[in-house]
Amino acid sequence: MRSSLACLVMLMLAACQTTTSGSSTASAPSNVVATKPGARPLDAMASTSLFRSICVATYPNLPKAKQVLAELGFAQNPTTGTYYDGKRDVSFKLGSGQSGKSCSMVFSSKEEPSELAIAFSVASTVGDKNGSANVLVHPQGKFAETKSVGGSSMRFQHRGRINNKSYFNASLVGVK
Repeated sequence: MRSSLACLVMLMLAACQTTTSGSSTASAPSNVVATKPGARPLDAMASTSLFRSICVATYPNLPKAKQVLAELGFAQNPTTGTYYDGKRDVSFKLGSGQSGKSCSMVFSSKEEPSELAIAFSVASTVGDKNGSANVLVHPQGKFAETKSVGGSSMRFQHRGRINNKSYFNASLVGVK
């Protein structure tokens, strides 16, 4: 009986220890390797807020964008280099190419494409010295473009439906 009770206590202690270490992993997202996006779609407020925080506010400083991604709980997939948070259906990709630096976001949403196209244009535009902005928005919200920070161009596109989900891409692309 004593050995059974001792085994039970040891099992309970082991379970507590496992739970404690599991929760510390959850509070330190940099230790988590997210290999794919989560399942939750984003609304207009969440998607534009993430885009502004990660892409617009840091452009063209890619190391700063990586820092913000980590602070927001995103982890980089070691194979693809794409950043995921594992809960929401959103991913980010940072890069440098012939046209300059880029910050790209792909996400699913239940919002109307035209509403998202306008929201991303408003959230990203810089405008000229008079505060006037040239914003191009397709009437059905399939595409939008505007000049943004650091000489970049914000491009928004409805990518279509996959598995009954609408996917969108917003990106800042530098102009050399």
